[in-house]
Amino acid sequence: MQILRNLFWTCAADPAKAFEGVKQILSKKCIQLGGDAVQDCQFEYRVAIAEGTFSKKQVMEIFAYGTVIKLT
Repeated sequence: MQILRNLFWTCAADPAKAFEGVKQILSKKCIQLGGDAVQDCQFEYRVAIAEGTFSKKQVMEIFAYGTVIKLT
């Protein structure tokens, strides 16, 4: 998932939007599995920097998981 904010000649990631997007993905996956909620969600992230053509590029990966529950 890539959520970018355009800035003149560069693009910058918005971590707040990225985490919101990940929460939405967990919610949609929960519904697909027939669940009512996701419990004990865990979020971890990693920032990597790679050499680009004109400059270094930064990438943020978000790992998210939880337990889908069905309320009865």
